[in-house]
Amino acid sequence: MSELSAEYLNDKITKARAAIAFAVPGADLSFAKATLAAAESKLAALPVQAPAEPVQFVCTACTYPSRKADCCDNPACLSNPSLSESFKQSLRDRAAAFQAERAADEARRANRAALRRQGFTTAF
Repeated sequence: MSELSAEYLNDKITKARAAIAFAVPGADLSFAKATLAAAESKLAALPVQAPAEPVQFVCTACTYPSRKADCCDNPACLSNPSLSESFKQSLRDRAAAFQAERAADEARRANRAALRRQGFTTAF
């Protein structure tokens, strides 16, 4: 295993330190100490990589931060290029039904408010 990851080496270092810390008094710790030293030296020799800058595309239609660099990946956005036209039409239909339901709710709410202003109560 010539190419060791930093995660693997950090795990190995943690286990070696735990073996040393929780060892029975008088136990032979030479293997754990050698493993710890080898893993620490290999970890120090690994090249340090700067974290990649996250590229985020923010869709102008839905303000969704996309994982893609050039287009929206929101499954509920009409600007998402990977959605089929039939699915986009079903989204439009659902939005229209929701708006109609909301308008009916607002009309009922306004009617109840008008009745309350006139003194009508539902209490007996």
